[in-house]
Amino acid sequence: MPYLPDHLTTLYPPCFYCKHLVTTGSQQPDLHGWTCTAFPVEIPYDILMRYSKHTEPDIGQVGDDVFESDHVELEGTPGMPAGKYRITFDGDWLPVK
Repeated sequence: MPYLPDHLTTLYPPCFYCKHLVTTGSQQPDLHGWTCTAFPVEIPYDILMRYSKHTEPDIGQVGDDVFESDHVELEGTPGMPAGKYRITFDGDWLPVK
């Protein structure tokens, strides 16, 4: 397998890549303190762990914001062509057309 940078091989909580993220909190196993525009007090653990998808508005959230990946520009990354990518909620990297 070709070398890939850590940000392409480590599966961070999906919220790490979301454009609505406000603050990152503690890392696994507890994942406390993560906030976003939809969950200004704390993002639910089930969303952070991908047990529940946040691709549709959730009961208890503020507003209608859902997971929406920021675009990531990759240049000279071994194993992946240079270009713009986005990440899905499930952790798949897709080229932006």
